[in-house]
Order: sequence, then structure tokens, then C-alpha cells
Amino acid sequence: MFKSILKNSILTALIRGASFGVRIFALLIAARYSEPAYFGTIALFFTVAEIGRLVADFGIDTYTMREYASHRDKAVLKRTIGAAMCAKIILGLVTAGAGVAIMLHLRPGQFWSTLPFAFMIMSPLIMNLPINFFIAKMRGRHITLFVGAAGAVSLIVFYSLFTFSSNPALAFFSIPATEALVGLFLIFKVPVIRKGLSHLNVAGMMTLLKMTMPIAAATILGIAYGRMDVFFLEKFRSAEELGLYAFAVRLVEPFQFIAGALAVNAYGHIATSLKSSLDAGNAVNLRYRKVMAMYALLALLVVLMLANVLLVYAFAQYSAAQPMLNLTGLILMFKCGNLISTAAIQAHGKYKFMTAVAIWNFCFLSVAMLLLVPRFGAYGALFSILAMESLNFIIQSYLLRKLAR
Repeated sequence: MFKSILKNSILTALIRGASFGVRIFALLIAARYSEPAYFGTIALFFTVAEIGRLVADFGIDTYTMREYASHRDKAVLKRTIGAAMCAKIILGLVTAGAGVAIMLHLRPGQFWSTLPFAFMIMSPLIMNLPINFFIAKMRGRHITLFVGAAGAVSLIVFYSLFTFSSNPALAFFSIPATEALVGLFLIFKVPVIRKGLSHLNVAGMMTLLKMTMPIAAATILGIAYGRMDVFFLEKFRSAEELGLYAFAVRLVEPFQFIAGALAVNAYGHIATSLKSSLDAGNAVNLRYRKVMAMYALLALLVVLMLANVLLVYAFAQYSAAQPMLNLTGLILMFKCGNLISTAAIQAHGKYKFMTAVAIWNFCFLSVAMLLLVPRFGAYGALFSILAMESLNFIIQSYLLRKLAR
């Protein structure tokens, strides 16, 4: 079982790397060749794109993954897929337009620089629809090589354009272009998804959105409180401090990305096991939690080594971020625990509880940030997040104990 979990999690991480991983490493490349103030603007636009993507998705990916894992009726799947694609098209266009308006408000006069980030809101909506199908059906091995190769090509193009082009902003177009092409190719490789596109209808979309609303609320609130630190620092502190902070947080994100891939894999596996019995679901959940605990410890050690040994050599212009990076390593431990707990709770179908937790987290972090960031800057933001994640861990662990009985 351990080998199976490890194998499926690695496959999921590689597949997800075509989108989230590429974005994270693209940010690190941008940091390597940028000063903190300019990097702060890039991180700000990325943050708008991340929030916009989840608003446009509206919990559809999470819901459809559960449907993929639970149903074998192709007629039901076709209707679900048709409604999902209709929702993604409409919400993607509206949200991308809103994203451009927000970015222009934050950085007036940079219209062309905002466009690739607006496309980044829409492109994962296309790509995740077929990818989630393969992950939920435990068939990730069939697309890993293709998706991984596409991600690698995207990063090579990004690196070339960012370092050698007279307009580095052009580099960011390579990311959504690759994601859209990968998604379209995989859609037409899966008959049930391809045929599902003929079931596009507004009525089905509205029914689907009602079902996904609790998931969407929890997810959107989660990314909102997860990224509000950037907006508070943008409001109250300098562009340079924002850049240093964003660098520390983004440097740790590859490790969080891997933990997220493990959690995605756990979600589908636990949901499937719960169909057999509660004991089977509990057993799978326990195995995943043990794997996540071992991973979290290893990730912490690597982050500490990056902060205290390698930082001054690889990113000398960000050496002032060393204490911030140490703190983000500690926060990562709690985030790993919360990711696997959220996956297990959602596998039980407790979406409304996760919405309530997200509301609590959002309110707590908003107050903490408002009190601490204006006075303590980046460290106020980090201690606010540490407090929130630790409380979140306690709350979710308590519910999981109750669900296991």
C-alpha cells in the first residue's frame, strides 16, 4: 500500500506540475533575474491570477473528481462534463475580465503586462477537466510523460524569453498557451469527455453550480486568506519588502505543491474506499497521514538548508529574506497537515464544514493582518499565518476524529 500511495502521489505531482509546478518554478526564475521591487509586482499579478482561477473554477474540479471516482454511468458523466465545461467557459471569461480590471487598479498603465495573467485564469479550467479524470480513475501513468514533457518545454520557453527577450513580460504568455494546448489535446483523447462537450447547457450548469457552491465558498475563501498577505503588504509596506516576502513564500511553494499533489491523490483514494466501508476509508486516510508526516519533516529540513546555507549563493539579492524563509518552513509543517486533513474531510462529503472553517480562517487572518502588518510588516504577516494554520490544524483534526468513529 505504501508503494502504491507513493507511486500515485509522484504521478499526480508530475501531472499537476504542468500547471501549478510550472507557475511556481517560473516565479523562481523571475526572482533569480529580478530585483525585489520588480518581483513584487510579478507576485502581485500571479496572486490575482490564482484567486481568479479558483473563482472561475467555482469548486467544479473538486466536485467532478468525486463524480469521476464514484460513477461509471457514461450518460451521467457526459451530462456532468457538459455542464462543467459550460460553467468554466462563462465564469472564465467573466473572471478574466475582472482580473484585468483589478491588476490595472493596482498597477495603472500596465495593460499588456496583465494579459498573460488574465489568460492564466482561464487555461487551467481547460486543462484540469481531463487531467482530473485520469487522476480520479488512477490512470495518471497514461498521461504523465506527455504532461511532464509539455511542462518542461513551457519552462524552457519561459526561461529563454525572460532572460533574453527585450520584453520579459512576453515570457508569461508561454504558461497559459501550454496549459490550453495540453487540455485540448487530452479532452479529445478521452471519448466520454469529448462527447460530454455536446451536452453544453445552461440549465445543467446552474444545477451543477448549486452543488459546487459550498466547495467554491471554502476554496475561494481559502485562497483569499492564503493570499491576503500580499495585498496587506502592498497596501501598508514598500514594494521591496513585498518582493522579499513574496520570494520567501514562493520559494517554499514547490514543497507545498508536492504536498498538495499527495492530498489530491488522497482525496480520490479515500472517497473510493469510503464506498466500501468506513473502516476502509479510515485505514487509507491513516496511511496517507503517515506519508504526509514523513514528507513534511523532510521538506522542513530542506527549507532550513535552503535558508541557512544555499540562499546567499543562489539568490544573493534576497539574503534579507532568510529569517522569513525559516518561518515559512515552520508554517509549511502545519499546511501539510491541513492539506491532508481537508482532503479526508471532503472525501467524507463534509463540504459545508470546510466552508465554515474557511470563513473562520478568513475572519481570523483578516483581523490579525490588520493589526500586525502595518506595524511589523512581513513578520506580522508570517506570525498571523502561523497562528491561523495551527488553529486550523486543531479544528480539522478534531472533526476527523469524530468522522472516524
